[in-house]
Amino acid sequence: MIKTASGGEISRILLALKSIFTKISSVKLAVFDEIDTGVSGKAAFAIGMKMAKISKYTQVLSITHLSQVAAFGDAHYYVSKKEDGDRTSSDITLLNDEERIRQLSLISSSSTSESALNAANELYEKAMEIKMKL
Repeated sequence: MIKTASGGEISRILLALKSIFTKISSVKLAVFDEIDTGVSGKAAFAIGMKMAKISKYTQVLSITHLSQVAAFGDAHYYVSKKEDGDRTSSDITLLNDEERIRQLSLISSSSTSESALNAANELYEKAMEIKMKL
């Protein structure tokens, strides 16, 4: 019988390995490019929390499409792409707190309704509260 791992299982294994190796080595930067693929909800929140723990001893750069992960970051950058004929350019913007809540809302629900913004704000505040205790 052949068994395969899901995207979420592979993501969690990679996160665990990077967590161990960055702590015991002299790694100055850990890059997580969509390590949260195949996960959501509580698992995504746990991944965000784990990356926040890693950031206590090394710089962490995370590329994510999940609000539960993005909420834990010290800074939130928005990357947009523009196409002009055969050229593609990217723009990177550091978000302030208000813009960050708006993006967390859009990431999680594709909406900026009052209830979506309230939920994004609650997520962000909970992540910050947890980070302070790490």
